[in-house]
Amino acid sequence: MTGTGYLTGNHAVAAIVLWAGGQFNTKEIADLLNVREDAVCRTLHLAKEGARADARRRGDDG
Repeated sequence: MTGTGYLTGNHAVAAIVLWAGGQFNTKEIADLLNVREDAVCRTLHLAKEGARADARRRGDDG
């Protein structure tokens, strides 16, 4: 985790994949990755915002 409070690298990818699988909540993901839950939440939020921006650029409704 960086000083910004976001996950980076493998931790970020793992959090996004685990969340997308729908079987884990943010607390469980944080515990699995041995990171803070707020960092998981910030990372997931950032990933969602990025996906929305990509969809807007493509002209999708997403």
